[in-house]
Amino acid sequence: MGPDDLTVSTLDGPVVEKMVPLPGRWLRGFAEVHLIAAAMEPRAEIPAAEAAAFLRRLAAGNNRSVLWVVSAGRSLRLTSRPVPGAVCLAGAARLATLRGLLRYVKTLRVYGPPAAAGSPPLPSVWELDTGALRLSLTLSPESYRGFSGEGGALTALATDDVADDAALLSWDPTIDVHALAASAGISADRVRAALAQLGTAGRVGFDVAEAGYFHRVLPSPRPATSTAAGSTAPDSSCTYRLP
Repeated sequence: MGPDDLTVSTLDGPVVEKMVPLPGRWLRGFAEVHLIAAAMEPRAEIPAAEAAAFLRRLAAGNNRSVLWVVSAGRSLRLTSRPVPGAVCLAGAARLATLRGLLRYVKTLRVYGPPAAAGSPPLPSVWELDTGALRLSLTLSPESYRGFSGEGGALTALATDDVADDAALLSWDPTIDVHALAASAGISADRVRAALAQLGTAGRVGFDVAEAGYFHRVLPSPRPATSTAAGSTAPDSSCTYRLP
């Protein structure tokens, strides 16, 4: 055990929570995902048997091509061009991770932002629903990179009021953007920017199935480090305690 590791007693016995370093790009990507998910809309829903057949049709290997998926009755159809209602599938081989879970699944749902003819590659969410729980796989627009370079969080954090607004909103047990805007006396856009601030700290996420934000509690990163100017700033890679 390291000096910062913590032993926690549970009903099943002791569990050691280890402090592990996370690269800065992972944390930046983590902050971007909930902003990207907030722009998603449900595009297709198919039963598990049709989902298994669809995944078998996808090319195996390290496929970096950009395809598009459209709903076709109880199944999905691939196309090489974006059309309204289509969902981008960049790097189809990345969906292979879902195949081993299909035996437990009732439904596959697919989410994506609005697409049109000529749309660039877009992110997408692929959700497996067992009836008791849901597993979501969010794919970046390009298969060779994650979400750390999207820049959505930087835009949302650019205003002067965002940190104060985030402190005002973070206590609320539920997250309804318009209700929070009314109760806090600020605009809905300022609430969304404040949620972005909380997202960069891992304190909120966005559930595409519920179409809403949710609070989550992650282990706290190590304290901020001092800069030459005497202010504080988070380290480029944070250390989190994980079970």
